[in-house]
Amino acid sequence: MFKPSLLAALLAALLTACSPAATLAQPDSPDAAARSAVTSFIEAWNAHDGARLGDQFTADADFVGISGQRWQGPAEIASVHAESFAGRYDESVFAVDGEPTAVSVRPGVVLAHWRWTISGVRDTDGDPTPPYSGLFTWLLVDRDGGWRIRAAHNTVIDD
Repeated sequence: MFKPSLLAALLAALLTACSPAATLAQPDSPDAAARSAVTSFIEAWNAHDGARLGDQFTADADFVGISGQRWQGPAEIASVHAESFAGRYDESVFAVDGEPTAVSVRPGVVLAHWRWTISGVRDTDGDPTPPYSGLFTWLLVDRDGGWRIRAAHNTVIDD
């Protein structure tokens, strides 16, 4: 037979486990999702790790680069960046300018914008280029246990 204190403890545990707060994980705020994704991207970039950068993207991802070229899927995105990291961008340093802005499109989908600056890039002759800035627009989705980039559009900004 159950003791009253044990029965009360079991009932309290059952009620807590079945409460809406326990059964529905509270999603990250859009800003937190964007900050997390941007931090992961910058860490992968600054490690010059194309594979790790590609891991930030969904299997059906689209990426439009600063010159208008389009890459699809994490393998192609990783490969293109790995080539860049083996060449002109091997000493590049990506940094965020300010805080990303983000809005929830619907649960599990966030539209984010963030400004960046890059330094340490060389031109095709191997000479250092001045740092330059741009703006990323990302569609983030909560997939595979974390926030992933479904679509990215990168633009250079002339300040």
